[in-house]
Amino acid sequence: MDEYAMEYANAASFSNYIEDVSMTGTRMNGTVDMKSISYFAPSLRRMKSVISLRDADVKGPVKDMSVSGLELLSVASRLSSTPSILPSLKLKS
Repeated sequence: MDEYAMEYANAASFSNYIEDVSMTGTRMNGTVDMKSISYFAPSLRRMKSVISLRDADVKGPVKDMSVSGLELLSVASRLSSTPSILPSLKLKS
């Protein structure tokens, strides 16, 4: 990973993480289990998926995030289209 940063007004921003914390990351590689994300986004708690990042660039708050280099893997299958559970996520190729 070349760079990862979060921008927020103050610590109280984390109580509304989806809208008030903006993230920027470049050349990110790795995986994130949805269990970790559900800590900040409880509506995703039931998802049994893993997000894989391959040289991904990430920018913006979760509510309106732009991502390139993303794979969404479920326990049983791999999605190759924009995930409907994150309707405002913009995927770039």
